Amino acid sequence: MILRFAVDLPDDIEPRLREIAERREVPIERVIGEALILYVVHASLDETLRERKIN
Repeated sequence: MILRFAVDLPDDIEPRLREIAERREVPIERVIGEALILYVVHASLDETLRERKIN
C-alpha cells in the first residue's frame, strides 16, 4: 500500500484503515488521506513543541 511507503507506520495499519473505511462506509482512499493529514499535523506540532523547548 502507498501509505507504508509515504510514512513509517506499523505493518498492521492497512487492515485497520480498511476496517475504519468499511465501518464509516467511505472509500479507503478517503481514510488514507485523513490519516496522512493527521500524521503531518501531529509531526508538525511535535516539531514546534521541540523547538519551543530548546529556545
